[in-house]
Amino acid sequence: MTNLIALIKKWNHRRKDRRRLNKQERMVAYKSMICRKAPYVLVTYIPYVFYINEKKLKFRHQNNQEQKSIVKVLNWLGYNVLVLDYMKGTVPKGMDVKAVFGIPPLFDKAKEMYPDALQIYYGTTASWHHQERMTIKRIDDFNKKNHCSVAYQRLPEHSTAEDTADIILQIGSEYTKGTYAEQIRDKIKLIHQSTTADALSCPTPITKRTDYVWFGSGGSILKGLDLLLDYFIQHPEKRLHVIGGPIEEDVMAVYRDLLTANIYIYGWLDTASAQFMEVVSKCAFMIYPSCSEGCPGSVLTMMKMGVIPIVSPWAACDGIENYGYIMRDLSVDSIEEGITWAERLTDEEKLQRSHGAAALVAKTYNLERYERELEAFFIDVLGKNVY
Repeated sequence: MTNLIALIKKWNHRRKDRRRLNKQERMVAYKSMICRKAPYVLVTYIPYVFYINEKKLKFRHQNNQEQKSIVKVLNWLGYNVLVLDYMKGTVPKGMDVKAVFGIPPLFDKAKEMYPDALQIYYGTTASWHHQERMTIKRIDDFNKKNHCSVAYQRLPEHSTAEDTADIILQIGSEYTKGTYAEQIRDKIKLIHQSTTADALSCPTPITKRTDYVWFGSGGSILKGLDLLLDYFIQHPEKRLHVIGGPIEEDVMAVYRDLLTANIYIYGWLDTASAQFMEVVSKCAFMIYPSCSEGCPGSVLTMMKMGVIPIVSPWAACDGIENYGYIMRDLSVDSIEEGITWAERLTDEEKLQRSHGAAALVAKTYNLERYERELEAFFIDVLGKNVY
């Protein structure tokens, strides 16, 4: 009897391992086939989103819902779609592939396997050449200033995608387009990304808010958080709220004994949480001196909540200058200029810019518009497939 129980436990354990493995295998690929005769578009992006509960997508990164829209639009136009994880996927052989669409590194392998297919690079960040150059410069400057040796953060993988692709569909602005080599820019088509957290609105009027917020992901020097800490440490009368990160340990080691009581560091906060809303309700301005972006969803989220942006050109969306402030460079002096500009705004000007920023994002950066622009793009470069 004891041996039988042991065998059952062993069998159940193996069955759990198989289920776990199968789930992991499913997470790196997703197929949407509408007709056996239809050709495929091979997408190298993020298939895991198809295995997430729909309700959980609402407050996740906007690329989750956009991945679903890419498949939906291609199916509308008569194409089968195979989505492969851009990092872990394996490109199958012998498929009828009309186009390869996505991001490296798997994009590079897919276009080598199907060289006759249309190659569409999906630009979700600035050019990797720009990102690498700017990241190295910012961290080298930081290390020199602080006499330390912080490691390079979020260096991009080298890829031939932007050079060899037939066309680039780029999330971002004319500023993003400008990060690419001049000879490449003619083949770049811009698309407006979507935003999530549609239910969020900030009840506190902009005229009752006084504080500043930085809201971003990892790569704190890349995204200019160090410049903000340097400024606010010297200005204890002004308050800065830091959401996201996390701040890397070697960066925090530089600031741990310098941080002042006017700087509040929260780490990651769920955008659907009461604490997130409480923090944003205190903030009139978001400052985001990032050196390399596509079009940061964090800035759009804050604008959607009425927060007025003070950003670098690489963190700006087209038209943002009508509602916010674009920094002239990445420096503490430029941050001071932006804050001086902010403090000179009248209540009426704050209201106009706050309402305008929220209206711009609601009108321009939504999933419906993203899908319309995506459909028009695919019709232009692929056409509708009749099967």
